[in-house]
Amino acid sequence: MNDQSGSWCRPSGRPDLESLDSVVAGLRIPKRSLPDVPRLKLGPRAIDWGTGERIARYCKGISAMRDVLEKKEVHSRAAEDAIGRTLLYAIDCHLEQTRRDANRGDRKAATKEVRRLLSRLKKLVDAITALPSGEIGKLNKALSPLLARPFDTEVFEMLVATIAAESPGLTPAVKARRVYEAIYESLDEKFAGLRREATSDLIDGWRLIPASTRTSVERELRTGRTERSIAKWLRRLIDKLEAHPDHRRGGADPALVGRFLNRAAREWTRLGLRVGRATLSDGRARAGAFQQFCAAALFAVGEPAILSEHGIRNARSWLYKQA
Repeated sequence: MNDQSGSWCRPSGRPDLESLDSVVAGLRIPKRSLPDVPRLKLGPRAIDWGTGERIARYCKGISAMRDVLEKKEVHSRAAEDAIGRTLLYAIDCHLEQTRRDANRGDRKAATKEVRRLLSRLKKLVDAITALPSGEIGKLNKALSPLLARPFDTEVFEMLVATIAAESPGLTPAVKARRVYEAIYESLDEKFAGLRREATSDLIDGWRLIPASTRTSVERELRTGRTERSIAKWLRRLIDKLEAHPDHRRGGADPALVGRFLNRAAREWTRLGLRVGRATLSDGRARAGAFQQFCAAALFAVGEPAILSEHGIRNARSWLYKQA
């Protein structure tokens, strides 16, 4: 097999643009590509491998991958294609943790906004239910046209604004004030009497939660029964928000190396090779050709993961399930 590299394995060296000195997930990323790491699947040519140890490691890993396929007598063109795709999987595996960290940060921020909104909604429900029944009836009567409308963001904002506008006319004043302050935070005494221009924290909170959560909750409330009580309606809204998947804690992420092995195994079988383990003359297991090939790919991109026999068996089982 010839030693010529495809375009996929030519390191970019120093790009024209100034590279960032920071190291991301063990790889140096060009300045223009760094902000896109959480969203993009970067290939070898998008990465500034620098000079010295990194580039030597990258080339040594590719050479080891070629050696494995030469021993298997794989045609050079097919081998180069398989090496290129496997390297992309290895890079994706290596950078996936960076992506997941960024996504995890987004999810944490979204969950924080939902929890903040839930806290304000519960405070509003408590304040409304503390009013005398006659005053709650007055509030329900004022809100009934809005409660009868199909729910969306506009209706939510109008409901909040109407409750705030009606609350000063309710009695007793102390409890009415609590309803108002569940929508608008109380002002310092030196600002007493000034007109509020800012939007309610409730409305801001509704706008800040993930669009997928907001749209899903709106749809669920539109398909449900029509409530005549604002307290019951708010409790339904709270229940829908708490039950939404964006708010609940998700399960554990699948193993990154396991996913890489599954994808590499698919490339391996396309070459007409079998994923399995090798044995020594005395029956002891040793790293087979597939394991050596995958280890070389991970080594090339600087991924320190260790490939276990258990991981190879899982990749082989995954292939059987796909067949």
